[in-house]
Amino acid sequence: MRPTSRNQPPRTRRGARPRHLANPPITEAQIDFRLVQSGAVAIESIKRIADGFASAYPKAEDQPVLQLRVDVGPGSVQSSSFGFGGIIRRSNDGRDVLQCRADGCAYSRLAPYRNWEEALPRALDIWKAYLKVTAVAAVRVTVRYINVIPIPAVASDLGRYLVYPPNAPLSRRSTIRGFLSTVTLFETDSNVYASVIQTALSGPAIDQVPIAVNIEAYRDNVEPAAVKQTLGILRSTKNRLFFGSLTPYALRRYS
Repeated sequence: MRPTSRNQPPRTRRGARPRHLANPPITEAQIDFRLVQSGAVAIESIKRIADGFASAYPKAEDQPVLQLRVDVGPGSVQSSSFGFGGIIRRSNDGRDVLQCRADGCAYSRLAPYRNWEEALPRALDIWKAYLKVTAVAAVRVTVRYINVIPIPAVASDLGRYLVYPPNAPLSRRSTIRGFLSTVTLFETDSNVYASVIQTALSGPAIDQVPIAVNIEAYRDNVEPAAVKQTLGILRSTKNRLFFGSLTPYALRRYS
């Protein structure tokens, strides 16, 4: 990917118009609920919650967690092992995934992503199952979307695709082999934290470079009664950041 010459005057770029995309570039969409009190749910309860979704998510596997132990004193020893971190269940086609953990739960939809109206009730079903086995005072609610857009490897201007492309003091003979851009935000009016991560990935096609645009929005200390409303706010934030990060040209094939 060749950068625009630094002697060129900057162009005014605009984000794409927010709208429903018939074929969105989403590789994974996740709705996550993380309890404030870590380890609040017993292992037996986690397994019972996961088993309740066995018909829709028949493929199950344990989710290991790394445990470190340090013995303090003369001749102190540090050891590590893997313990039980939760259960992951997948649908038959592997595209719908739920996580049941001691500190919360999550629902993910892998490509092809359909729509929010389908993902939301599935995530809320898992959340409601957690509320039946533990008293929850507050929770962190997160909406996380990973989008991947392939662009030509010889693209002369990343600004044709990204509203905020990376800049580098390079000549026209230089090519960008990779980049990573991270921006974190806090929106005072909605009490929402968000991040936008843009990075170049390696891919199988030599004539294309996959560009990942990861959008995450979350709110802390959400009371159970406000979870659904909060998810609507997080979705709006996610959509605004997504369409504000990509140009109309970048999204032309996904409408």
